[in-house]
Amino acid sequence: MKCGKPLRLEQKEYCGDCMRTKYSFTGGRAVFFYHGPMKESMYRFKYSGRREYASFFAREALRTQGRYLDTIRPDCIVPVPLYRKKQLKRGYNQAEDFAVALAHLSHATVDTKLVRRTRNTLPMKGLSAADRKQNVRNAFSVDQKRLIKYDYQRILLVDDIFTTGSTIDAIANVLTRDLDRKVYFLCICTGEGT
Repeated sequence: MKCGKPLRLEQKEYCGDCMRTKYSFTGGRAVFFYHGPMKESMYRFKYSGRREYASFFAREALRTQGRYLDTIRPDCIVPVPLYRKKQLKRGYNQAEDFAVALAHLSHATVDTKLVRRTRNTLPMKGLSAADRKQNVRNAFSVDQKRLIKYDYQRILLVDDIFTTGSTIDAIANVLTRDLDRKVYFLCICTGEGT
């Protein structure tokens, strides 16, 4: 009901993470499970320059999550930003490529300047849930002038993989601070709920 992870027990509404944690985001979904061939596909998309994958992921996102997107009606799509030096080294931001492809197909607005990563964080792979949360604490800032100018009330964050929700939640926290704003997310992949 909250993070969109599929649950092993059908009678449950929330995964273990959502039952234990008060998240700042309103809710979210993912397109694929992060296992099997999707692990290799995500690796190629993130690290091997396979940017063309973004259009396939966007088509699948609309096919499987189009009704969800119609329900939340986001005012803009915001990709999870990379730290500037990391993006320069890699040459692109895979979340931004996905956001642009998704916006193109859905005729939505992408805002790549609303949220900025203010410090270089450690790679999340291999970190515990607590370490992930600490890793992204105070790692993002919001352009308040843009927020006021465009009056975004429903924001859709997009990223590649949703694991514990630490990154999405850290951004949602700065976007919703002291305001009644709704922040949703759509990720390409997610793990399974507990």
